[in-house]
Amino acid sequence: MPSAARLAGFGDNVIDRYVDSATMYPGGSALNFAVHARRRGASTAYVGSISENSSGDFVMEAARAEGVDVSRVRRY
Repeated sequence: MPSAARLAGFGDNVIDRYVDSATMYPGGSALNFAVHARRRGASTAYVGSISENSSGDFVMEAARAEGVDVSRVRRY
């Protein structure tokens, strides 16, 4: 994928929680798309809504750590 590609994932995000192992994984189709395209060299953003709590903070931090632009995310 050319480095000039600019892509955005619009829509959903989720957290998979595994209580027995006390682990959580961020995901959702739109967020996963943005992360994987970023890993392939595209400039990406995620556009959607995320809760204004520790779970939402977790998703935001994970997306930022992957280099995904989250400046257009709405927090509720």
